[in-house]
This record gives sequence, structure tokens and C-alpha cells, in this order.
Amino acid sequence: MVAVTSCFKVLADVALFGLLAVELMLKILLLSLEAGCLITCLQQVTVGGVMGLRSLFKITVLVLRNFLEFAFTLGKSVQVVLGSLDTLVSLAVLALLLAINIAEAVHLLLVTASLFLELTELMGSGVDIFSKALGLVALGLAVTLVPEDLGLSTGDLLAESSNLNLHVIVATVLIIKVVSSVVAFLLKTVQVDAV
Repeated sequence: MVAVTSCFKVLADVALFGLLAVELMLKILLLSLEAGCLITCLQQVTVGGVMGLRSLFKITVLVLRNFLEFAFTLGKSVQVVLGSLDTLVSLAVLALLLAINIAEAVHLLLVTASLFLELTELMGSGVDIFSKALGLVALGLAVTLVPEDLGLSTGDLLAESSNLNLHVIVATVLIIKVVSSVVAFLLKTVQVDAV
């Protein structure tokens, strides 16, 4: 019995060792399952981190895209402002050219008016000379009518005075004709400029 008991004892010890070995195997299996679960969790954390980095990258790309659109819009508005400034400068240059043309027209009108005034004064002096010539002719006729008062013959007075009077009258008429033709030319020029 001792041998049977020892056998049972050994058998119990072997069964205990087997049970311990199975328990150890189960614990190792449990440990490997927990390690696999831990690895899976770590993989999920890694995947979550990658997803977070991907989302962060998407946000960065979105912000950069919005910034580029803003910069493009700002560039377009700068082009519009520069185009407006260019148009304003062109309008200012055209206004200055128009002002220069107006100033030149006014200058021409003033020069023409001063010439017209000079010609009017010349015409007035021509009329004055004509009236003096008429007085001289009247004086010459009066002198020829009364030659005995001066002690000259009528033929001498008439020949000399009539030539002088004739020269004064012809010169006065020529001056008046020239002045009137110049005035008519200037009036025609002013009328053409006014059209």
C-alpha cells in the first residue's frame, strides 16, 4: 500500500505538474492574448494618431487654400485699383490736354481781338486822314477860288494842290480798302474757328 500510495502520490504529483503546466500554458496564452489586445490597442492608438495627423494635414491644406484664395482675391483687387488709377491718370491727362487746347484757343482769340482793335484804330485813323484830306481838298478849292489874295496864279495852285490832294485821297482810299479787306479776312477766320 505504501507503493500504491506512493504511486498515487507520484501520479497526483504528475497530474499536479500537468495541471500546473496547463495552467502555466493558459496563463501564457492569456498573457499573449492580453499582449495581442495591448498591441491592437496600440495599433488603434497609432491609427488614431495617423487619422489625427491626416485631419491636421487636411486642416492645414484647407487653411493654405483659403489663404491662397484670399491672396488671389487681394491681387485681383489690387489690379482693379491699379486699373482705376490708370484710368484716372488717363482722364487727368486728357483734361490737361483739353485745358491746353482751350488756353490756346483763348490765346488765339485774344491775339485776334488785339489785331482787330489795332485794325479798328488804323481804320479810324484812316477815316480821320480822309476827313483831313477832305478838309485839305476844301482848302485847296478855296485857295484856287481866291488866287489873288495869295498872289499866285490859279493854274499854279490848282496844279500843285490838286496833285497833293489827289495823292492824299487816293492813299486814304487805298488804306481803307486794305484795312477793310484785312478785317473781312480776320472775321472770316474767326467764323471758321468758331464752327
